[in-house]
Amino acid sequence: MDIMSLAFYVILFLLAFMIARIILKIMRGY
Repeated sequence: MDIMSLAFYVILFLLAFMIARIILKIMRGY
């Protein structure tokens, strides 16, 4: 696996993690 695809997956994982945290925060707020 090259560095570029590895970095892409890491960025994708971080984005998904932040979105999941935002969704959890919104669901807990209501």
